[in-house]
Amino acid sequence: MKKELNGRNVFLIAFAMALICFLPFLIRDRGFFIYFGDYDSQQIPFYIKVHEAVRSGKFFWDMKTDLGSSIYTSYSFYLLGSPFFWLTIPFPKQALPYLMPFLQMLKIALASLGGYYYSRQFTKDDRSACLGGLLYGFCGFMMVSLVFNHFGEVVAFFPFYLLAADDLAQKKKYGVFALLTALMAVTNYFFFIGEAVFLVIYVLVRYVADKQYDTKDKLSCLARFAVEGLSGILISAFLLLPSLIAVAGNKRVSETIFDRNLFVYGDIRTYLALIKSLVLQPDVINGETLFGTTEGTVASLSLYLPLFAFCGVAAYFMQKKGWDFLKKMCMICLFLALIPLGNSLFVAGNGTYYARWFFMPLLLMAVMTAIAVEEFERKAFTKGTLLYGGLLVVFLLIGMITKSAFVNAEGVFLIKNRSDYEMEVAAGISCFFILAYLVWILKKDKKKQYLNIFLGAGILCCMGTFYLHMYMGAIQVSDEGRSVYKEQLFMDMSMVRPQAGEFYRIETDHTSTNEMLTQDMPSVSCFLSTVSGSIMDFYGFAGIDRSVASELPYGRLGIRNLLSVRYFLQNEKNSDDYAFVDQGLLAGYQEAGEENGYSIYENENYLHMGTVFNNYMKRSEYEKLSDEEQDQVLLFALVMEDDKTAEFQKTKGITELFAEEFQQQMQKVAFDDTVKQQCMELNQTAADRFEEGDTKLTFTYTKAKSGLAFLSVPYSSGFTAYVDGKETAIIKTDGGLMAVPIEEGTQELILIYKEPGFTAGIICSILGICLFAVWIFTHKRGMIKL
Repeated sequence: MKKELNGRNVFLIAFAMALICFLPFLIRDRGFFIYFGDYDSQQIPFYIKVHEAVRSGKFFWDMKTDLGSSIYTSYSFYLLGSPFFWLTIPFPKQALPYLMPFLQMLKIALASLGGYYYSRQFTKDDRSACLGGLLYGFCGFMMVSLVFNHFGEVVAFFPFYLLAADDLAQKKKYGVFALLTALMAVTNYFFFIGEAVFLVIYVLVRYVADKQYDTKDKLSCLARFAVEGLSGILISAFLLLPSLIAVAGNKRVSETIFDRNLFVYGDIRTYLALIKSLVLQPDVINGETLFGTTEGTVASLSLYLPLFAFCGVAAYFMQKKGWDFLKKMCMICLFLALIPLGNSLFVAGNGTYYARWFFMPLLLMAVMTAIAVEEFERKAFTKGTLLYGGLLVVFLLIGMITKSAFVNAEGVFLIKNRSDYEMEVAAGISCFFILAYLVWILKKDKKKQYLNIFLGAGILCCMGTFYLHMYMGAIQVSDEGRSVYKEQLFMDMSMVRPQAGEFYRIETDHTSTNEMLTQDMPSVSCFLSTVSGSIMDFYGFAGIDRSVASELPYGRLGIRNLLSVRYFLQNEKNSDDYAFVDQGLLAGYQEAGEENGYSIYENENYLHMGTVFNNYMKRSEYEKLSDEEQDQVLLFALVMEDDKTAEFQKTKGITELFAEEFQQQMQKVAFDDTVKQQCMELNQTAADRFEEGDTKLTFTYTKAKSGLAFLSVPYSSGFTAYVDGKETAIIKTDGGLMAVPIEEGTQELILIYKEPGFTAGIICSILGICLFAVWIFTHKRGMIKL
């Protein structure tokens, strides 16, 4: 084997390539990387939020994440378990946007390094292995993962995970697979489910189904994987178990594949988009071009390899005789991708169409391409290249014909974001011409020389297509938009910041959904899909769709007051939505000033924390009201499930309110006049002081009245309530919030929070470490031979 390249060289080459791609954007914004979409609105704010929480030692309940959620579980999907995130902890939060692009470069370099080491198992020349690694590190999935920053670490670690599996199966190298199982599970539990499914198929196809192993060897192999896999999962339980418990109550998890057709996609464009993903580099997220579907806008659909696309895989199929495990795995993945049920196996049975497992077959495709190049056969590559060129011609013709004034392109062949499509086709054609030269013109008499040229062409195309994808994403944000984003990210919002002991929430317009996360201030505006499941329940109860973001319709004044929304911030520099100002939709709000480009509007009628309600309404009565009345009644009564009212009826001063009674009351007076008086009366019963911590919420009263203390905190089984030191039941109200019965004269109400599943997870992790230690010890001593 040629030794002119090694792992260090491959890592440095990949890092340099990524740096060159990022450099124009870093120069433009003076080191501050601004992209678009989720990267700006989620990834950067999440890094800042969790970075500051970790540095202050707060890991659990946080009243600034939506209506209140656990940091430990809400951010474990995004970054809390990522080693890349923990590298930022020594740095100040102002450095994070400058560090994040370099972390992404590191992920790309590690993915390329892992791809190189994995490819080296099957190639004879390190240049071929390097090509395979770079194709994987700069593949289409890594391109679309730029906007979803937290996907990159999974792609980076996966080749090492497969290498550990191969070492455990072939060389009986114990321990590494277990540790990497724990790492993969902690890094991202959602992706880990898909990785586990892929790994099971991989082991069965490569080792169990291989005739060179006898039955004893196969059973021994499976036993090794079972023990190490179990120990790895147990080790990760400290984070994995609480996260899975938390996400089980999430609305997005409840929508499973069984809610749709199991065997056929409902839109033919999904199948056509799969073909397109093999030929052209991917669309930017939410910027679909041809064959875009509603469900596929954020699917991360790409099976693209720079320069070669699918050509190298096609050549491999023709060059290699018989059916080796790479061919079998490739065909199994293709089959599973073509049916909804098969695809859903890799995404935890989710009903939404996601292709967020395609990085795994892409690794195998990169390896197959590297092998095909090293064992180059002109005939096989000619067929693959001609098929690739033919499909490029089809996509070119679609673009030309649908652009014609004589054609009204609708339906299947409708092209959105045409400029992006034309750039993708142009990039594909450029890669094709380079490939055509390599296949048909370049002399192959000297392997070293032609492998150098293939590798150089691969590097060029990897960088070119990757930069183009970055460019298409970056131009979605204007120069002014980038400037405003940088200016407002670390702004001082002292005018609206709550003082010690008081609590209220802030609402922002849609341009600044997660802005308050970076300010560490409570807000009802939140773009985070893994919040407490009770938040989903509450919004569902209120008739508001809450999928990935919390946004209150402008007309819902009752719910704003209930949730203690004191300020509305209108971003005067970025927003194009002035509906509430122009149409007076937020009655009771007064303009209070301006700060850092935001117009501030103050709500005079917001409820203070811990107000005491004396009325309750059964859910069955609530559902008799109109939508407008349902919003209004939230300020007059707490809505309970019919079968739960017995839990608090012994509390003094509690009266049931009926729908008809409420309707009669509202007919007598105008709601706008009544709401102010009602909020004033309720606020007289509120806690005088509210103190929050990540394991304790304290409400202090001086003149408490009997009734139900309403806490606009999402219900969680992790909370235990103590009223003046006596444990008291917590009641789930308004679909997903909390109330606690208190008596007259109550001085202190305390909620103690213990992360559900955390203690059990720690115990499981200790057991996993013990199992791992025994496993390693017994093998080193030769006590067990598997």
